[in-house]
Amino acid sequence: GLLSSGCDVVDLGILPTPGVQYGVRKYYDGGVMITASHNPKEYNGFKMSYNGIHNMFGKDVSDLYYVIINGIYSEGNGMIEYADIKEDYVKMIHNHIDMGNNKLKVVYDCGNGTTSIVAHDIFKSNEYIEYIPIFDESDGTFPNHHPDPAVEENLKQLKEKVLEVKADCGIAFDGDGDRVGVVDNQGNMIPIDKFMIIICVQLFRLLLFG
Repeated sequence: GLLSSGCDVVDLGILPTPGVQYGVRKYYDGGVMITASHNPKEYNGFKMSYNGIHNMFGKDVSDLYYVIINGIYSEGNGMIEYADIKEDYVKMIHNHIDMGNNKLKVVYDCGNGTTSIVAHDIFKSNEYIEYIPIFDESDGTFPNHHPDPAVEENLKQLKEKVLEVKADCGIAFDGDGDRVGVVDNQGNMIPIDKFMIIICVQLFRLLLFG
């Protein structure tokens, strides 16, 4: 459909949603992530961005609906090419992590989602993190548990592993890798709202003090 409207398309292959967003912001004019996020495997959908800042929402979606319903399409012959930005994306994340001299033992649970493609490379690039992965093979049937880390039941295996290996914390990703759930060293889930308070405090410090 994009090609027939005259758009040139770059196929990035399989990546987590933040990887696609990184590609859009750095290299391209817009992007489409094909994903159902944390929904059951029977579903699918699109996350779309055309301004390099945020995904479409609200009026953006209703405007697109109007275009679709009324068939307001351009015609042309677009070109398609294939690109691999995984290494560049992993390097960018590595360059933005400063652990100081703090060492952590971390269990991470990909939930068989697309973070499986990049998580190992990200964690191994940091000498201060000892990491133990679980369910880190991408499998869209989600054979081990539903990939929604906001639901505590889905963190059962992560909690058990954190306690087993005496880790400092556990991190679980959702199906397309743009949300996380966090477990502390005692196997307790940290509620998302409380976790976001921790993140926001750090962001405000960066904004105020650099």
